Amino acid sequence: MKILDYNQVKNETTLDIYFYDNEKKDFLPKAQNITIKGRDIYFLSYVLNFEYSQIETGKKNNIVIPYKIFSEEIAKDNGIILNIKDSIGVPYAFRRSETDIYGISKTTYDEQLLSLSEFLKNKKAAKEAGVRSFTGNFVHYNKQIYKGLELIIWVEQTGGIVLKEPF
Repeated sequence: MKILDYNQVKNETTLDIYFYDNEKKDFLPKAQNITIKGRDIYFLSYVLNFEYSQIETGKKNNIVIPYKIFSEEIAKDNGIILNIKDSIGVPYAFRRSETDIYGISKTTYDEQLLSLSEFLKNKKAAKEAGVRSFTGNFVHYNKQIYKGLELIIWVEQTGGIVLKEPF
């Protein structure tokens, strides 16, 4: 994310959000440009928490799906949805190339990822797949933002998200 401008008179922040595509091992060339009322920008992700026994045995991990941004002026429910998915609905962060996928075809891998979105709508299917709970997790930058500020959102395998300045 890069802050392009903060208009103090209008209390609006303009920013570009770049998405990482794991298949291409690079950021997408086109950013999502957003102007949002407010100065405190929050990033909301949905977290699918799998049963601890499955995590411990290495079968599955918690999965974090970045979803939207909101601010102190724009409520979470009215936040701006992020353009995180490719043309078939797979989140860019989860995409992998053929050489990075083991034991299944890329098509099967992509189908499995698409089924995750169904879990957000179908609690019975989610429970059968070992999803223990759904939670929302958000982060925000706790310092004053300024034009040119760059931040990175890191997603942890435990389901946490971290917002920090690049190294």
